[in-house]
Amino acid sequence: MKLSILFLFLGFGVLYSFAQTSGGPDTYGYIWRNSNDAQGPTYNWIDITTSGTQVVGLTDDNSVPFITMSQPFHYYWADYTNLKIGSNGWLSFDNIPNIAHCFPTLPTAGGAGDNILAPFMSDLIFNVGAGEVWYYDDVANDQFIVSYINAPWWSANAPGYIGSNTFQVILSSADSSITYQYQTVDPANFNNTAGCLADLEIGIENMTGNIGLEVYNDIVPANNLAIRFEYPDVVTFQVQDPAPSWSQTTGNNGSFVSTTEVFSKDVAIENFGNTDVTTDIIVVTEVLNLSMNSLWSQTDTISTLAAGQIQTIGYSAIGPFPAGQYFMRTTTTNVNDLNPGNNVVSTELEVVDLSTNPVLMTYATQTAAINSVSWSSGGGAGAYFVPASYPMTVDSVQLFIMNAGVPADYTVTILDDDGVNGMPGTILASELMVNGTFATNAWVTTAFSSPVTISSGGFYVGWEAPTPSSVSLGIETTGAISRNSLEYLGSWEVYRENNTTELLINAFLTNDCINLTAVVDSTSDLACFGDTDGAIYVTISGEQGALTYDWTNGAGTNEDPTGLGAGTYDLTYTDALGCSNVISATISAPADLVSSGTTMDEISGSDGSINLTVSGGTAPYTYLWNNGMTTEDLSGLVGGTYTCAITDANGCVEMITLVVNSQVGIDELENAVVFSCSPNPNDGQFMIHLVNQSEYISEVRLVNSLGQNVFVQTVDKENSVAVTTEQAPGIYFVQITTGSGISVQRIVIQ
Repeated sequence: MKLSILFLFLGFGVLYSFAQTSGGPDTYGYIWRNSNDAQGPTYNWIDITTSGTQVVGLTDDNSVPFITMSQPFHYYWADYTNLKIGSNGWLSFDNIPNIAHCFPTLPTAGGAGDNILAPFMSDLIFNVGAGEVWYYDDVANDQFIVSYINAPWWSANAPGYIGSNTFQVILSSADSSITYQYQTVDPANFNNTAGCLADLEIGIENMTGNIGLEVYNDIVPANNLAIRFEYPDVVTFQVQDPAPSWSQTTGNNGSFVSTTEVFSKDVAIENFGNTDVTTDIIVVTEVLNLSMNSLWSQTDTISTLAAGQIQTIGYSAIGPFPAGQYFMRTTTTNVNDLNPGNNVVSTELEVVDLSTNPVLMTYATQTAAINSVSWSSGGGAGAYFVPASYPMTVDSVQLFIMNAGVPADYTVTILDDDGVNGMPGTILASELMVNGTFATNAWVTTAFSSPVTISSGGFYVGWEAPTPSSVSLGIETTGAISRNSLEYLGSWEVYRENNTTELLINAFLTNDCINLTAVVDSTSDLACFGDTDGAIYVTISGEQGALTYDWTNGAGTNEDPTGLGAGTYDLTYTDALGCSNVISATISAPADLVSSGTTMDEISGSDGSINLTVSGGTAPYTYLWNNGMTTEDLSGLVGGTYTCAITDANGCVEMITLVVNSQVGIDELENAVVFSCSPNPNDGQFMIHLVNQSEYISEVRLVNSLGQNVFVQTVDKENSVAVTTEQAPGIYFVQITTGSGISVQRIVIQ
């Protein structure tokens, strides 16, 4: 990156030899030795240009996406399978965007990037000259090799580069050693500038940035030299380092949601240390507005986390929030955390109102630019957007354009995300902004003659100024940072200041689905509990083309479903354009009509009763008993079976049957004659036998449950009597008269 800053270049005598042949250990225990040391490595250049893979996409001050190594490499207290390669002679195990001139000394906590290897960290360039970078995953020898071939220094003078440097890095999985080899380097053209702590830095630095080894600072190593960093034989430095690994995405990228959306997000917590964490890790995730007021939060506890382990926490009910910019912030705390400096991860959350047209999509706070980005040899920048709904049409964009010198044209493009690794690919629309048609130091709107409809995925807004000293693009460092910014120097790459800077780019989208709405006209609720004759009637408007309907809970695919039971039904309706919305309707039903009753036995004749309790259904209720009564409760009853049909206001019916027992004559049985009836139950034919043979039966009566005499038989002083009667099945009472009085016994006729 060559910003519009004037540097004074002063000539210095360049050092290219160094008497020290070893150094360290650092706090963790790493030491280094070079090939001039008696115990050092032997210089042995490995040519990988015929067996390896050439890195594509390196230009000036950039890096390429992670390259995956088949074998994990152990660096300090963690294992890594991904490696980032930067054009300026650095490698990193973190997904840092870039490290550019001036370079940090090693180690420097909180610098441009931590967790780095610096074999030849200097201002190199690859989009001009003959420079190449190759890598080779040498599985057979347990090593991963990266070679920089003929890499020139960047130069402010034409043709934009000078010199040549060839060096390589060998990562050995067998012993966790790191070897730098220098085949040919160019001290003559190295430019040691005033005001920079490091124009050339060689060494290593750990993930916290405060542990590492600096071998050379502004010293060009000799040709045919090897430097090996040796992993400690015994690691005594024990680290517990639980911290957020990522939030929302593995790249901590910002995202868009709608004002009506209850959404889900994930965060990951990792133990970056080399020792298990066995005490509670408190994880607090919040959504904060720009005033840092918390609108939502959740606290979780992770009780244990093994060294290197990652645990994901899912949040499923966040929002909704008013339109605006928010931070999603995750913070971890642990009493044994050795590295609290990495305990907070903040990502950007943009909430947009889809009910308005156009919909503004932006990561910027809309304040004036604090600075700008431009390229001394021409270049561009851009931002990635994923809409909160589909389909959406990109009609226009706004860029904050700054005057960087001589006025000039610039180009604005909309690009698909169909490039390699989701990077910009197909150009979907492009507009040339002609000098003189726009103001500078202001937001400038570009309308597209052919608007672009986005039906899935995301899109990029690109800006390119083809000549130096022309217009520049405004930037800001306030508010949440989206980490969705890119730069263009011959190819699209992650913007070098992606973690700290936002490009001032707005996109205006038409919500193609804004007019697609539905209302529930009416519902046919259920008259009785358990019915299935409900119905829903809706009206949908604003559709484009034919509609499809998808109801939940088995309600089918018709616009107005019928035959429904009680419950809530969601309709997803979709038009031919793909616009889709959801509406809910509820079929109601009264509570179940239920009844219960308590009975009092008949004791002394026609004094039984029933107390009925009814609930549910729809009041008022009506009652019809099998004895013709229509009141809720009954009294003055003889023993017997009573059935009631309960009907509510909607015609729902509940049946209940209760039995009133009869105790008539029970008290007298103690002084009356004891007799038996057999069989009991019977079919109307049974025998009566007196137990006391000195007594005689003079009369037999049969009384029904209503107290009515249904059978009378006169007996001529018998001890046993045969009875034959034709009665309906039910409960009856046999009453006999003897010289001692009247005795009663209950029988059942079937």
